[in-house]
Amino acid sequence: MKMCRYCGTEKPLSEFWAARPGQYSARCKICHGKAERTCKVCGKDFIGSAGKKICSDACTKKLRPQTFRNCEFCGKRFGPLGHLKIRYCSNACQVAAKKGKPSKLKDRIRPALYRSPTRECPVCLKLFRAVKDFGIRKQAYCSHQCYLKNRRVSIPEKIAGDWMTQMGIQVEPQKRLGHWCYDFFVPYINLVIEVDGAFWHSSPKTKERDLRKERNILELGYTMFRVDAEEVRRNPTLALGVVLQNWQNFTGKEATLESDGRTFAQIKEERSNV
Repeated sequence: MKMCRYCGTEKPLSEFWAARPGQYSARCKICHGKAERTCKVCGKDFIGSAGKKICSDACTKKLRPQTFRNCEFCGKRFGPLGHLKIRYCSNACQVAAKKGKPSKLKDRIRPALYRSPTRECPVCLKLFRAVKDFGIRKQAYCSHQCYLKNRRVSIPEKIAGDWMTQMGIQVEPQKRLGHWCYDFFVPYINLVIEVDGAFWHSSPKTKERDLRKERNILELGYTMFRVDAEEVRRNPTLALGVVLQNWQNFTGKEATLESDGRTFAQIKEERSNV
């Protein structure tokens, strides 16, 4: 241990400089070179190491050249600038100055767009440029929403969708709610319909995913109704009777067939009398 001559603290020998083995400096490494100095900016006396001529960061900023500028939007003088590319005094002035100006990307020539073939979307029937063609993979839909509406639509799903449309029930196919996409969504009665096939929905992994989808829809405040695909194939009226009943309760009138205008109550009564 050795006593520092400057700070008066006893410290181990490793805290002192050694010019030769066994010959240590009188001051510790922290106090080495410290002395009373005068700041060349404010004239204040301070204790600093060798080469230090400014007492604080505030005096350092005063010594450096300060740059001020007039705001290009409101004309207010502001500064000092952190960097010379700043042209506005605040973010609000920057947003207001750029508001209404056309984007730099407008009317930009993109050769890839002109080389891309033009196709017709099978869902919305709009013409679009297939800019996402890559090798043997071709872009078939104009947008991701059209892809979701038409992807993996099974025959029972198509039967259920056509039947509800024929009955006058307004449905949104392949509706995204939260992080999941569902087969059908009836907006006015907040009902979600899932058409489940026994083959695809019997594995443990699919069952666990279906539970997460159902938990998500219940957290959003909607009701889920699962329909068996085989029942939809055999008799969609019987399988989707809950949807029809809720829709009739909401609209206050019975659904009618488009062909002859008879209601389901009339058809059921005629069949019971046979």
